[in-house]
Amino acid sequence: VMLGSTQSDSDGYFSLSVPAGPVQILAQMQGYQEYRSHSMILPRMVDSDRIMMVPSLPEGAAAIVLVWDKVIPDMDLHMTTPWGCNVDWTTLTCTNPSGPGKAHLDRDDVYGGGPETQTIDEPSPGIFQVFVHRYSSGDILLSRAEVYVFQSDGRMFRFSLVDGDGAVSGDDGDIWTVCDIDGETGNVVSYDNSRKILSLSEGGAVTVPEITNFPTQKLSVTFWVLDTGDNMGTPFSYAAGEEASEFVLTNVKSFNVCVKGACVATNIGVNDGAWHHVGLTWDASGSPAAGLGNTVLYVDGNPVWTGDAGVGQALVAGGTAVIGNIQTAVGTIGGAPTGLVGEIADFELLGRQLTAVEMQRAMLTHVTPEVAGLILGFPMTQGDDDVSELKDVSTTGKNGVLSATGVIIAAPGFSGTSQLKPPTF
Repeated sequence: VMLGSTQSDSDGYFSLSVPAGPVQILAQMQGYQEYRSHSMILPRMVDSDRIMMVPSLPEGAAAIVLVWDKVIPDMDLHMTTPWGCNVDWTTLTCTNPSGPGKAHLDRDDVYGGGPETQTIDEPSPGIFQVFVHRYSSGDILLSRAEVYVFQSDGRMFRFSLVDGDGAVSGDDGDIWTVCDIDGETGNVVSYDNSRKILSLSEGGAVTVPEITNFPTQKLSVTFWVLDTGDNMGTPFSYAAGEEASEFVLTNVKSFNVCVKGACVATNIGVNDGAWHHVGLTWDASGSPAAGLGNTVLYVDGNPVWTGDAGVGQALVAGGTAVIGNIQTAVGTIGGAPTGLVGEIADFELLGRQLTAVEMQRAMLTHVTPEVAGLILGFPMTQGDDDVSELKDVSTTGKNGVLSATGVIIAAPGFSGTSQLKPPTF
């Protein structure tokens, strides 16, 4: 539903009044990539948003934009290429001498604020790593720097220093390593040394028993997942009373949604060995919007399947949730054929049905206690000395119990000099 529209003035400024609630901002200009962002507008709230517009990109290309607060006058955008050349203010263009690959610096801003921009004109196999150097003196955190990555297919990724994205390093904290861009797939993966993932091998699972406030009429489940197995891995199951499949999302090869033992096939899978953000919303009362079923499956922020599952059936609270496998009875974890082999991050269960805009919020941000309706929230920001349980940040306060074998909470494996994690890390 369009809440309103406006045009910017000659200086690029705009204003728009919208009702309170979640909103998505869409900016368009001929010859430029679309810009999308989201915001939660509170009553009588005035919100500001800086719109980033980059020229339309040829297939496979990407644009990287750095903006920051002028309290730090000069910040420099850098990008290392798979062939070892570093794009920056001293090397404006890097061309691969032995195959495809070209990237260049579009604009170097030395007066503060940006934008400072780079473009991957022609991708090549390997990793393009983006980092920022604080050239002027001062605390890099005061810059409130943000980096945007725009892909030719319309995807946009935002990384914020204030939000803790990426990793700050260097002798005096002058380097912010932001993200990796895969030259073959275009996947954008944040660099982070602090956040962890739930790593599951055969027999691994996390159990959360006796969830007395488990939602009975509406719910949403969101998480990042990387599947490396060759089975019908199950990201999430909930069992209650006599029903082992009270609510289940199973089989990453081709997701099935099960409500009270009755399963519906989606024919949507995410078992390609890459990170994907998965979201599922469910409303027992029926259709959440004209033409849609009561269940919507999202992958990487996009609704990819809608259908009906358990219409008119209320779920039973007080049961047990399991991350990583089905249950054959309440609290009894299934066998290897249905066990997820891979990694999960930023898991949340909510007692309401997220909108499409809110699902994008879930993909582009981390789990926090402030999320409305949060029943279980596992951001996996635990210290290395505190990984015996999966810590729940919701008001429910139900920590996950790790199985005796096959599951750890740890940093993911290294790839070159960076750690591969979901795009929002």
